[in-house]
Amino acid sequence: MKIHRNLPDSPYYIKSYQELEEGRISLKLHGPSHDSNYSQSFILHQDFLLALPEVQDLSQLNEAVIEKMAQRVPQILLIGTGKMQLMLQGESLQKFRSFIDKQIGIEIMKTEAAAKTYNILAQEGRDVMAILLLGPSS
Repeated sequence: MKIHRNLPDSPYYIKSYQELEEGRISLKLHGPSHDSNYSQSFILHQDFLLALPEVQDLSQLNEAVIEKMAQRVPQILLIGTGKMQLMLQGESLQKFRSFIDKQIGIEIMKTEAAAKTYNILAQEGRDVMAILLLGPSS
């Protein structure tokens, strides 16, 4: 399903969302030089894309990577948790303490909703970052 209408003024935006067999998700991204399909989790910001091939769910997200993300100080962090919305609890919540301490908003939703929201906020010129989980267990 195509998910963009107006294109954001940034090098990266999400063009489409597709559910694949075995519970996986595929996102088509527009990048600075070409379009690419992703079926592995990644972090997306207007200025960069960081693939997370080993990450299936939030528990596998490295705290050092999260800390580097927080140093960029986006206005908002979107977390797409896959086909089902999951909440941050316990250890997962503690991993994002640096965002909370810097008063960076965190929104958790299904990956499809996070992809749409990312494009809308980027189009509005907001400094948005997204963690989009695409694995079968997310």
